[in-house]
Amino acid sequence: MPEGLSLRVAALTEPMAVVLHAITLSEIRPRQRALITGAGPIGSFTLAALRARGMDDITVSEPSPVRRALAQRLGATRTVEPEELERPAMPDLVSEDAYHVAFECSGQPAAIQTALAQLERGGRLVLVGTGMKRPKLDHNRVLLNELVLTGAYNYDASGFEDALALLASGKVPADLLLEAEDVPLEGMLAAMERLAAGQLGGKVLVAPSGRRDHARDHRPPA
Repeated sequence: MPEGLSLRVAALTEPMAVVLHAITLSEIRPRQRALITGAGPIGSFTLAALRARGMDDITVSEPSPVRRALAQRLGATRTVEPEELERPAMPDLVSEDAYHVAFECSGQPAAIQTALAQLERGGRLVLVGTGMKRPKLDHNRVLLNELVLTGAYNYDASGFEDALALLASGKVPADLLLEAEDVPLEGMLAAMERLAAGQLGGKVLVAPSGRRDHARDHRPPA
């Protein structure tokens, strides 16, 4: 761990490494436009990491008002509800508000289909979120616009080192990415239900000991 990095923030290393791998695969460059669908913890981390790397045109699509508000605080250029995103009627048509890269972080079939429809010609869709329901992709849109689809699984070779360095740099607002209160083991189910309902925006840390006094408890949360 870099000197001065708290254990609570260091606990974010693994999800941040996931996000950095997705950004590597996206091949996004400065001054390109990005779309993030789904602003749960991974979507929020993606937004924070893109902002830390100098990307300044990022739209976030998210149905939860709590998570849209968090995205605004994290520096999203625009936040929208999923229904606000235009879906061109024909596969050869491209939206006037098209994006170079879309990061799909929800795993929802509708969001995957919508994200694909937001890309400009030659754009890239990176699938980061996971889900059990399978989407129906418009292969003609992919073909006619020469779109690239890729999945982001695991990390870059230097993923953990890069994530720790970014977290220690102060370029990402870790206080916004983390829920203020850790939960004990007996509080996990309630936290998961609130996450599933979109009532929580940040990452939830679990303290197996049940202690919540971070000033005195230096044992790392799970």
